[in-house]
Amino acid sequence: MTTLAVNGLTATSVRLFQPWSGAWIADADFDLETVPMVPVGPAILKIGTAVLLGTVDPDASGKFGEKARARIIGGGGGWHRTVSARHFHNDVGIFSAAVIGATAAEVGEKAVDASPSRLGVDYMRSAGPASRVLAGRDWYVELASGITIVGPRATLPANPLTVEILDWDPEQQRAEIASDDIVSPGTVLVDARFGTATIRDVEQTFSAGGARATAWCSERASTRLVGLLSALVGERGRTLYLKPHRYRVVAQGPDGRLTLQAVRKTSGVPDSIALPIWYGAPGLKSELVTPGTECAVVFLDGDPAQPAVVSFYGGNELATGIATQASQAAFVSAVVTFAGALQAFFNFPGVAAISGGTAQPAAAAAAALATTTVLPTNYSLRTKAV
Repeated sequence: MTTLAVNGLTATSVRLFQPWSGAWIADADFDLETVPMVPVGPAILKIGTAVLLGTVDPDASGKFGEKARARIIGGGGGWHRTVSARHFHNDVGIFSAAVIGATAAEVGEKAVDASPSRLGVDYMRSAGPASRVLAGRDWYVELASGITIVGPRATLPANPLTVEILDWDPEQQRAEIASDDIVSPGTVLVDARFGTATIRDVEQTFSAGGARATAWCSERASTRLVGLLSALVGERGRTLYLKPHRYRVVAQGPDGRLTLQAVRKTSGVPDSIALPIWYGAPGLKSELVTPGTECAVVFLDGDPAQPAVVSFYGGNELATGIATQASQAAFVSAVVTFAGALQAFFNFPGVAAISGGTAQPAAAAAAALATTTVLPTNYSLRTKAV
């Protein structure tokens, strides 16, 4: 019989579940007639010669009569814990390793980002499960070290001397396996009866009767079930049309509409022609949008028949459709005339206007307005230094 123990306390059976992405979970059963207590806190799980480091989850552990169960989560067991909202900012750029490392430390985990990526100048972490910072990335908790590895698992062929394939379900891509050794995701099953299959998720039970594993396989980075559920949510929820998509301007037609190229081909949206622009404020109009300028496209009412450009990023003032000082000349002249008329009508020594938190006479306010421009990134009005 395979040796099964948690912190030196002998277990009658252990069920180990390892997902392709996420922390491993083990449910260890005990007989309280021979074991004095249910393990708590940091846990050392022994399965044969293998040693796994985890933490007992008190919310899923307990006893009933003379039987007890302890649920052990790989590593510090902290990725499901709630973290507060936090803003990460660095003008040089925020890297994923910094966000993941800081979040891991908050919940008692240790993490290594195998391939850090630049997230941008800002990263806004929302309040919620700590694992949100790992969304969209493959990650797993190593069995022996308890360290979270952010990156894909290595794929290795199964040892034919220790892994016996008992059954294969081609529809579910599910294999039944007999093995006294721990079978992990990334193991490649090779069998003349069905070919090859890569294990993505695996559940393995160890007991006095031996060890059996159920492995869900796929050539994609998720099991077929996960793929079907994701497709169901995407199709029924029309999630593709509920978020803005980044595009790059290729050309602008004589009617002002834009020909665009999708920045991320994997986003699922096509390159587009003759898309209208919905400007952020009344009266704004773009005379020329420079090719290469990035913009955001949304689907109004979540309808694929109503795409529209709603904002721009980068480029110069003309490229982003911003009114310049020259184009504001008529507007400024009208404001100055109106301010003078108000002053004459009310016989005020000066009509006050607020600029920089101080009151100014009408003439000074008009002079300040004459040196006003619109910033291309946020359309806010600011006064130039005179």
